[in-house]
Amino acid sequence: MNTKIKRKAKKENHKKKRFELTPKKIVLYSLTAVSGAMALGTILILGLFYYYSHTAGLPSVETLRNYKPLQSTRISDRNGKLIGFLGKKKRTVVPYSRIPDILVKAIISAEDASFFDHKGLNLLGMMRAFWINIAAGRFKQGGSTITQQVVKGLLLSPERTLRRKFQEVILARRLEQTLSKKEILSIYLNEIYFGHGRYGVEEASLFYFGKHVWELDASESAVLAGLPQGPELNSPIKHPDRSRKRQLYVLGQMKKHGYISEDTYKSAVDSPLPVVKKSSKLQNAPEMMDMVRRYINENNLDLQGKHVITTVDLEMQSKALDALSKGLKEYDKRQRVTRLVNLKGKKLKKYLQKLKKAGEPGMGKIYEGVVTARDGESLIINLGNIKGIIEEGMDRYYPRGYTFGNNSNKKKKKKTKSKKSSVPHISPGDLIRVRLLEGKTDNEDAPLRLRAEIGPQGGVVLIDIESAEIRALIGGLNMTSGGFNRAVMAKRQPGSSFKPFVYAAAISSGKFTAATLLNDGPEVYKKWIPRNHGNFKGNITLREALAHSVNSIAVHILSKTGVQSVISIAKSAGIKSKLGRELSLALGTSEVTLLELASAYRIFAANGYSRSPVFIKTINGVQLNSSEARRVLKGNTAYIMKSILGSVVRDGTARRAANMKFTVFGKTGTTN
Repeated sequence: MNTKIKRKAKKENHKKKRFELTPKKIVLYSLTAVSGAMALGTILILGLFYYYSHTAGLPSVETLRNYKPLQSTRISDRNGKLIGFLGKKKRTVVPYSRIPDILVKAIISAEDASFFDHKGLNLLGMMRAFWINIAAGRFKQGGSTITQQVVKGLLLSPERTLRRKFQEVILARRLEQTLSKKEILSIYLNEIYFGHGRYGVEEASLFYFGKHVWELDASESAVLAGLPQGPELNSPIKHPDRSRKRQLYVLGQMKKHGYISEDTYKSAVDSPLPVVKKSSKLQNAPEMMDMVRRYINENNLDLQGKHVITTVDLEMQSKALDALSKGLKEYDKRQRVTRLVNLKGKKLKKYLQKLKKAGEPGMGKIYEGVVTARDGESLIINLGNIKGIIEEGMDRYYPRGYTFGNNSNKKKKKKTKSKKSSVPHISPGDLIRVRLLEGKTDNEDAPLRLRAEIGPQGGVVLIDIESAEIRALIGGLNMTSGGFNRAVMAKRQPGSSFKPFVYAAAISSGKFTAATLLNDGPEVYKKWIPRNHGNFKGNITLREALAHSVNSIAVHILSKTGVQSVISIAKSAGIKSKLGRELSLALGTSEVTLLELASAYRIFAANGYSRSPVFIKTINGVQLNSSEARRVLKGNTAYIMKSILGSVVRDGTARRAANMKFTVFGKTGTTN
């Protein structure tokens, strides 16, 4: 009995000891639980990897074998100055062989120090980022390698989900097995964004330093390497202090990994931030951008990543634009196109009554409103039944502002009579042409929004005599890309500036010379008598007739020479527009473009030879075939015509041009 009791007690004691939690057992159980959880976690992760790697829609890394990103076409002037880009993204792809080793080392120092050692993933970096994100309670670090960034940027959506992260890891491993390290790095360096609209290392280098990527040094490479983390925040142009801090970090990492020497490091640290200063004045040639774009489309060319050097000279383009602006302002002042007259007293009351009878103004029409007051920088305009306020257009003619008020003080007038003010004066009662920006609103008391009418417009074309290259082409003031280019699109009557082609045909015929006497008198052509601006001059030479732009003699010469011979010369010289077969052709009634007329005039300066105008010099260093020279006039005829056109400037209608510092030949022309 005692034995049974002892056995039972012993058994119970054993059970107690068996379930008693000792430190040793706690450690053992904990390790077992962790091992089990890890095993389950591993199975779960492996299952997820298997699931996501076999789901439909997983991109293939094979597509990156033929990496062809969107590139821009770079457009420059003849001296290499940037005009602009064609394309959605400002990117120019360069091969890995053209990317300097120092930039490669700077990039991997900043972004992925173990890039050449890992297989697409940096597990320690991923774990570190995981715990940092847990501690921060938000997504703070990604822990992605360069390989993962390539996958993320080119193959996956930007969403931050568990599914996308698994796919990123899967594709990163596959990419490492498909492409070499250099190929992956080449894609990365050509793809990433560097701020200010620039993609890839080549465009970034050109933008920030004004040099090609293969010309970069350690200091410049460190600046670029610091940008991908925050292209706008670390911009050396927007935030030089942040950029400098980031550059020093990258340089430190490069020295730490042995990529640069101590001397190189100190030299870069002691040097200022190496950024090209951007010009505050934007040099622009939207007309040339449009012409290159049209050339690409018409010839069905793919010029992505190509560099197009045009024939235009941006400095000459800028001066031509300034000259056009000055000329149009002077013309507007003389002809009172935008600002008409000043009305006072009874005349003003009568005019306001006339405006009231005209009813409410409508969209699309031009109105001559009366200036009544000034509101800040804007003018208040009386349109009869309603008032308006000019919100746009005043800066075109008054870029420095304008004085306002009643300028009736006689003493003040005497003081300013000898010295004209550069700032225009506008007074109440002035009539100004305006156009509605929008119709009447629900608020009846609100003034109509107006724009000062744009006034006179014009264009400029400058062509090199020898090569027929366009050195400057202005399509109008305030020209924008895609706008109406008056130099190549607008067809206008050339007026008397067409007469040289009539006279050239006459001299070519052998019936006339520069000294031929012609009678300037009334002559009837089918009930039409050509009139001059002045009185008839009687007998004058052909040279004098062109110098003084005598209409009657131009028509007489055309009738004797024949319309067809004139048209043939004009067409061969470069005028493509349709020319009328009437005698009024001598007075320039057929419409042509400015580019056609300027190009055609070359025959008088180029010894009778014509060439089609050229506006593209090279594409990626390859020179385009220039147009062939075609003889239009005999050399002696061209020489005589050039001499006569010199008389126009010395003795005729273009005498103002004789004040130029160089010899000028040409012809004036006006139309209605």
